[in-house]
Amino acid sequence: MLLDAFQFRGGRTAAGLLRAIEIVRELNRTGQRALPAQVPTSFIRRVWRPLVLRHGVVDRRAYEVCVLCELRDRLRAGDVWVEGSHDYRDFEDTLMPRPTFDQIKAEGPLSLAVDMDGATHLRGWRDLLDERMHNIATLARSGRLPDVDLGGGTLKISPLRAITPPEADVLQRQAYNALPRVRITDLLLEVDAWTGFSGCFTHQRSGRPAEDHAALFAAVLADGINLGLTRMAETSRDMTVRRLAWIHDWHVREECYVAALGRLIEAHRALPCHCHPCGATERPPARTGSSSTLAGAERRSAMSTPGTATSPALHSILTSPTSLAPSIPR
Repeated sequence: MLLDAFQFRGGRTAAGLLRAIEIVRELNRTGQRALPAQVPTSFIRRVWRPLVLRHGVVDRRAYEVCVLCELRDRLRAGDVWVEGSHDYRDFEDTLMPRPTFDQIKAEGPLSLAVDMDGATHLRGWRDLLDERMHNIATLARSGRLPDVDLGGGTLKISPLRAITPPEADVLQRQAYNALPRVRITDLLLEVDAWTGFSGCFTHQRSGRPAEDHAALFAAVLADGINLGLTRMAETSRDMTVRRLAWIHDWHVREECYVAALGRLIEAHRALPCHCHPCGATERPPARTGSSSTLAGAERRSAMSTPGTATSPALHSILTSPTSLAPSIPR
């Protein structure tokens, strides 16, 4: 069982939950049905109490479910950790070991941009804060605070003014309008052909990469624009909620996103122009829908509000019946 496979540890705030875990673990090991006369209940939240404590009696099934749900929340919060785990380890394990710190400190001053004496450090920040507050008070009394009006005993702050010249906005739109319209799914397919990042979205149980690339990219796109799987399925004729939910549950995880991002970064670093940030003399082979063209389309899409499909590229994805189908080779 899950509770027998891991050793859970925690601080004083999780003491009641840890005792409850031991009780549930012992009940499952011995096969007993009834709970002991005294069980910890301090960790039970208010929303769980009517279900767990019925007429003053602790319900065994509701108590066990409550323990597991609270364990999940405490693991996410870091109040409880798992021995030997990397993702759910004790926060102290992520810090430098105390003996190593003492040894480095004994060898000489630490290369830190702060004073090692706590009182001196706080005194310096307090003096700096007093100085700046005095300057602000002086400017406020003389009415010289920029973009601030204290007249009539009220504080009024002027809204931020646009600093981009209107000519730059016109030039930006002209440049983007000169680029071909590229659908985001076509962009994902082409970048995947370059980098193979879809292979990072492996099955949670078998470890195999996803075979349904159309559903995978649709699920990734739904996450990226905060559209949600239901609305993504509703706005596409080729997708169903069940199809997207299955691919999302089994293939889309945080570690998959991290691995895919690493794959993209490594591919970018391997480009010939990576070593020439200014005035590069070499470029990747020209092709239809090159990286610069697709980057422009991607930026146009990013300028739209998530979920509104105001961008032409995003609008074509959400409305075209073939938007999620594999692209035809050029």
